Amino acid sequence: MPDHELLAVVCADHETIRSRLALLPHTRGTDQLEKVLKGAREKKDISPDLSILWKFMRNSGYDFRKATRYATKDPDSPTGDRGLEPAGAGPSIPRLGYYGCPEDQCARAWTGRPGHRDVPTCHIKGDPLAYRSV
Repeated sequence: MPDHELLAVVCADHETIRSRLALLPHTRGTDQLEKVLKGAREKKDISPDLSILWKFMRNSGYDFRKATRYATKDPDSPTGDRGLEPAGAGPSIPRLGYYGCPEDQCARAWTGRPGHRDVPTCHIKGDPLAYRSV
């Protein structure tokens, strides 16, 4: 998985990851998670640290099916998940806004109504996800 996608998983699901890593005996998985988050905040090269964190996550039994759904829940979707529509599908007039990582560091994305008051927060910087024109 590319680094920007893994960082999106970490951002969107950091609480679950932290709790899973805390269950591992004799590891410093939670320390590694904090190292990745701190490095991302400081815009450092975190590739080696992400690679180590990925191994800890695998060993913790983290559900990697979530890794393909790194976006947060979409309150306007019947299932609650962000849906990906092929080009040309869906309504002809976009009704949802697209929001992404405020620092363009990861692939985290969320769709919601423009101006939606519950825009998710980036758990790396603490800022709300930024509106992106499509």
